[in-house]
Amino acid sequence: MEGYKREQVEAELRAIEEAIKELEILYRRYFSGDLDIPPEKERLQLFHRIRRLQVKGLPRRVDMFRLSMLESRFNTYCEMFLRKLRLIEMGKETVPGKGLTGDKDKKGELDPTKGIDFSSVDLDKGAVAIFKKLEQLKGKPPASDLVTFKNMINKRIAEVSKKAGTKRVVCKIVTEDGKVKLKMIALAKRRKK
Repeated sequence: MEGYKREQVEAELRAIEEAIKELEILYRRYFSGDLDIPPEKERLQLFHRIRRLQVKGLPRRVDMFRLSMLESRFNTYCEMFLRKLRLIEMGKETVPGKGLTGDKDKKGELDPTKGIDFSSVDLDKGAVAIFKKLEQLKGKPPASDLVTFKNMINKRIAEVSKKAGTKRVVCKIVTEDGKVKLKMIALAKRRKK
C-alpha cells in the first residue's frame, strides 16, 4: 500500500479484523440453521481482500506482521468451517432446522429448494417434484425423460447413502454462482431415545 497514509493502513487492517468476526458469525448462523446457504461469497471476498494487501505490500513491518496474524486467524476459521461442512455433507453431522425433512410449501407440495428427505418421502413423488422445479428454474427438463431422471436420482441416493453409511439422504436444489445445482446431503442416523 505504497503511497497510503498510516491511517488508511490502520483502517484497512481494522476492517479486515471486523470482516473476520462477521464471517465467523455468519458461519455460526449457518451451522445453527439460521441461514440457508454457507457464506461462501463473503469468505471469498475476504480472501481476495487479504491477498490484495499482501501483493501490494505494507510499508511497515509491524503492519505486515499484523496482516499475517489476521490471515492466520482467517485461515484457521476457514479450515474449521470447511471441515464441518464436509462432515455435514458426509452425514456425520447435521444442520438443525431449515428444510431438511421434506418440507412442503404453502400448497402442500414438496419443495426441493428446501430439501426432500428420501428416507420419509416416496422416490417417485420426490423425483417428480425435483424434475418439475429444475425444469422451472432452468427453463428445460434436466433429463431426456422423467424415468431416466428417477433412475439417476435413485442411483445418486444409493451412492451417497453407501458412502456416508446412512439411509437418510436429502436432495436440495441450490443456486451457486448463478447456476442451478442439485445437492445430495447425507444426514446422520437418527438416534433412538
